[in-house]
Amino acid sequence: TTYKQADRAGKLAESDRLLVAQLLTAMRGLQVEFDGLLYAAFTDIKPVNCYYKQQELLGLRGQFICNAQLPSGFAIGHGVSHGYGWIKPDRYSR
Repeated sequence: TTYKQADRAGKLAESDRLLVAQLLTAMRGLQVEFDGLLYAAFTDIKPVNCYYKQQELLGLRGQFICNAQLPSGFAIGHGVSHGYGWIKPDRYSR
């Protein structure tokens, strides 16, 4: 509800905060240590409605940048074992 009630700047800040938190959680789950501070921010974002286990959730679709190398197929968020939250590299990134 924090996200839904925020203004545009607040939504951007909250989505970036959640992105960093989800990346760190996923890395921790894979026993990946990240030395230093992890920075991540959406460069393009679109809220979308998602349904997971018969519950409507707010999802985010878009692009982001971060200071960590993430493998193709890395996933974050809820329902990753069901195909949600998959990350794929931008075709222009190297």
